[in-house]
Amino acid sequence: TPFSSNVCANDGQYEFQINDSIGDGICCGYGTGSYLVKFGTVEKASGGQFASSETKTFGTCGSTPPPTTGSTPPPSAPPTNPPTTGSTPPPTASPTALPTPVPTAPPTAPPTAPPTPVPTAPPTNPPTAQPTAPVTPAPTTGGGAVAQGAIFDSSYGVPKCANMGSSCDSLALLDGRGTISNGNEPNHSNTNNIGNTCNDGNSGIYHSDESIDQITVTAGDIESGVPVPSGDFITEGGRAYVTVKLWCWGSGASDTADIYLTKDASSPDWEPLD
Repeated sequence: TPFSSNVCANDGQYEFQINDSIGDGICCGYGTGSYLVKFGTVEKASGGQFASSETKTFGTCGSTPPPTTGSTPPPSAPPTNPPTTGSTPPPTASPTALPTPVPTAPPTAPPTAPPTPVPTAPPTNPPTAQPTAPVTPAPTTGGGAVAQGAIFDSSYGVPKCANMGSSCDSLALLDGRGTISNGNEPNHSNTNNIGNTCNDGNSGIYHSDESIDQITVTAGDIESGVPVPSGDFITEGGRAYVTVKLWCWGSGASDTADIYLTKDASSPDWEPLD
């Protein structure tokens, strides 16, 4: 950008100094700048390539002549004509028309059609429980019949002997009652899930209050109040007796154990045993 400055000076010796804070002058690494010093119309110093500073001296020392009388003519008299009146037109009046009103049409009404109803078809019925496999009749003469231990059957929710034998023992699968203190019953409440269920109560203390801990069904009979195993297979229509290990409260005088029988565990019809 060009820059110039005029100074009124008498004849004499002068020193011109130019500085650059960056240290690369004004020419020629990052541009083509230059400077020029004149005394009157005579060139006295010029340049542009330097580092941080450059100094030039010109003129001679001597007696200073008296200043010349001023020959500058007096300034021209101000114009006598008054300034022209302002010609700026007054601002345009604000528009009188009202802004365009907002749309008066109401928003589109929501759809009136109700949502599609959920399917009215009833859910698919649960699959019919598969019938238990028919039991192959076992010989009644005892040959090969052995005692069987039960395992937990999750479909029925009770202990079950998977194989035929001379007896079926629940082992420790019934020990305790529900969530009774210190005696949680495994897989409680060990009630047939098919048909009416009868859940255990959870109050009381293990082996202080009532609980049925073990049930064993054995092929045989009761003779003169004494159970006599036959050693035969347990068969439909055959003779068998039930042994129940239980815990009574106190003397047991106020407790009763009832035993029921059904012919079909998949569709139970419970009948009390005498």
